[in-house]
Amino acid sequence: MRNKETDLEATKGQLKTALFSDRLEKILSVFLFVSVFLGGLFPYWCGMLSGAFLLFLLWMTIRKKGSLDILKSIPALSIYIAVAFYLLSVIWAVDKGMALLGFFKYLLIALFLCLSMQLESGREKLFKSAALAGVASVVVCLPLSFIPILGTFLKPDGRFSGPFMYANTYGLFLLVCIVILFTQKSTGKKDYIFGSILILGILMTGSRSLFVLLALTMIVLLFVNWRAVCVASLIGVAAAGLIFLGAPDMLLRASDVSFSSGEWLTRLAYYYDGIRLLPRKLFGMGHLGWWYIQPQIQTSVYDVRFIHCWPLQVALDIGVVPALLLMGSAVLLFFDKRVDFRGKLLLILICGHALIDFDLNFLPVAFLIVMLIPHSNKTAASLRVNYNKWQGTAALLAAGLSLWLGVASFLSYVGAQKAAVAMYPFYTEAMEAIELNESDPLQAEKWADRVLRSNSFVYEAYNVKAKALANKGDWINAVEMKRSFLSIYRLEGMEYDVYLQYIYAALQQAAADNDVDTCIWLANLGLEVPQMIESTQKELSPFAYQIKHQPTLVLSSQSQDFLIYLEDYQKRLQTVKEALAEEMN
Repeated sequence: MRNKETDLEATKGQLKTALFSDRLEKILSVFLFVSVFLGGLFPYWCGMLSGAFLLFLLWMTIRKKGSLDILKSIPALSIYIAVAFYLLSVIWAVDKGMALLGFFKYLLIALFLCLSMQLESGREKLFKSAALAGVASVVVCLPLSFIPILGTFLKPDGRFSGPFMYANTYGLFLLVCIVILFTQKSTGKKDYIFGSILILGILMTGSRSLFVLLALTMIVLLFVNWRAVCVASLIGVAAAGLIFLGAPDMLLRASDVSFSSGEWLTRLAYYYDGIRLLPRKLFGMGHLGWWYIQPQIQTSVYDVRFIHCWPLQVALDIGVVPALLLMGSAVLLFFDKRVDFRGKLLLILICGHALIDFDLNFLPVAFLIVMLIPHSNKTAASLRVNYNKWQGTAALLAAGLSLWLGVASFLSYVGAQKAAVAMYPFYTEAMEAIELNESDPLQAEKWADRVLRSNSFVYEAYNVKAKALANKGDWINAVEMKRSFLSIYRLEGMEYDVYLQYIYAALQQAAADNDVDTCIWLANLGLEVPQMIESTQKELSPFAYQIKHQPTLVLSSQSQDFLIYLEDYQKRLQTVKEALAEEMN
């Protein structure tokens, strides 16, 4: 009797777990679908608000299920470690406030991994949801992109970027969706249509690297599902041809598939500087640390938020060891016998393209990698964590904090910068926007001080303070601020001209006060400028004058005349100083 009751209870428990797993799978499928339309979770506010939802869902899962299965595998472990390092990097980050936002964004990857591991069945529904999202995004966004107001967001620079607003990664996501569609166990006529829509979307992106990947991928897929590939390709290319006839600007972009030196050399310039920086920053600089420190160490002219190479970006963010661990995990995953043909092809496409772009900052792409990690419900393959109130409390508190940061980020996104800073006082980007748009120099200076307390590498803040001091007639301190500005922002010759103008005004001020020592000091600063420029020129990379934007380390004729004057002026000042010293003696 007892055995029957025990078996009945066990059966009920299994049924309850299966029902909950099915419900969780539906929720995650909807979440994955919606995340594509939320800018690919690239904007901070989309990531933070989604993170609050997943943390709440995690709390509900462990509470309903009574336990949590954490997969014990190297790929899964590497993701958890990397996310943990994003949190740890806040301690030594260049900008601690922005680094914390980065942690809460990338926390979503670990949360999605953890939740997907609770599913009893495979993740085929999640893959189908991703493919459907790709199709739906093209169907909805492509027609809207031809409306001028919406085209600014959906088709920047004449390239269709869908909800991601970045054509290269959006094209990669659509290509991944094609692979998912054409490697299903069975495909119908609707899948042919869906495939043609995805091909159309890729062609509209104008991404030259994606055109090459599309052609190679379709050749590979011919051996899997030749009929679907042929039909979808014909329809997709024909539809793209009709659109190109009505939009010749897109045709010009799409037809420019030459691998000209400019664009690729520019990326090599990023990599050159990033790799040279790694030995000095083995533990990384926190999220966005590379962007903020970039002006001080760059050896070519560029301004990129991310370095366009995901492994290198991870190394610069959180350190070399986590980056190597993630790369090694990707290799292990590729050679895992449990990863099927589709999984291996997706790994090649996503990881290969991530070597030349920042695709995994768009989290639906990262989720697809997570979904490839094999999982098992066997005790040996997972660590079971039983529910307790402290875990629940921690998850809810983290959800509340993520929600709070998400609201602050949304306020910044819509331009309410002061409200964003009021909610999150360490929001450097919001403070930067306020300081640069502040019409009152005194208020701008106060905001610049706040920015520099948060991040000493924000060169605009030094410039704002220099201008404010100049407006007040405090030219000597203005020179100091401009000098700090030039210690970071070094590749623009016109800024050296402004610096010399400040020195000229400060010299007049010091001369009026009969301050000979200050005049000598200012003259020496001015005469150091050619050495500063020469030193900067020696540091330039081989790519500096081969890419689109180039250094302009040339002084104006007025500045050169002023330097000639300074040489004579310095000698006369030294003579005056010596004469005064003799009188004192």
